[in-house]
Amino acid sequence: MKFQCMQEDFSRALQVVSRAVATRSTLPVLSGIYFELDSARLRCLGTDLEIGIETSIPVTAVEGNGNFVLPGKTIADLVRKLSTEIVKMEISETANQAIVKAGKSVFHLNLMSVSDYPSNPSRKEETIWTLTDVFLRDAIRRTNFATLPNDSRPFLSSILLELEGNRFRAVATDVSRLAVQEGLLETAAESKISMMVPVRAMQEVFKLLSGAEEERVEVAVSERQIMFRCREASLFSRLITGQFPQYEQAIPKSSATIATINKNDLAAA
Repeated sequence: MKFQCMQEDFSRALQVVSRAVATRSTLPVLSGIYFELDSARLRCLGTDLEIGIETSIPVTAVEGNGNFVLPGKTIADLVRKLSTEIVKMEISETANQAIVKAGKSVFHLNLMSVSDYPSNPSRKEETIWTLTDVFLRDAIRRTNFATLPNDSRPFLSSILLELEGNRFRAVATDVSRLAVQEGLLETAAESKISMMVPVRAMQEVFKLLSGAEEERVEVAVSERQIMFRCREASLFSRLITGQFPQYEQAIPKSSATIATINKNDLAAA
């Protein structure tokens, strides 16, 4: 297999998927990045089995197609430091190496086992809905602070997403605080859906979002998995099993006194 691509595109893609690559794992292959080459694009995927991030870049001068795995940190650091505009790569299965060419420089990287790499996420029986980029970004920003990412209790290390009709809610709590962000969907959900997503996954989704009003994010949910398809990349995550607290009971139905305060003044207080 052979191909070439723009260094800037390749480096950006590697930096994005590297955020999901495992740094400590009993499976060495999870420290690698999976690549799949076809006639026009190179698909890049990183996963630690909890979350995964995938994206693709355009390629030219393609000879052959197939898949291969390279050490994640090694290839990402190498491509990032290259100063040439074009990066050429050749995969030699007989030598079990990837040969990276940039200008007059040539680098040889050992391949990792493709057969040991986890299979791609299943996309069967999905429920799909669409949110604006800016709304999802705000929902994560306004609930993420009220979580405990490293807590062993599932509901404290996750953000609850709820859909009912055309209403969407993101909910988080760290016991001391409760954060709820609500908005309307462009298309009503056929049935009520409730799921707990690991806060780490939501934090990574936030990094993929641009905050542009015109951008749309497609969210697909199956029985055990959720996928966010953003413009730059797609992120998939396992769903957390467990029971989220009955948070609505903690929200007062009415208040004796209501005060309106300028948010900037309150933040500066």
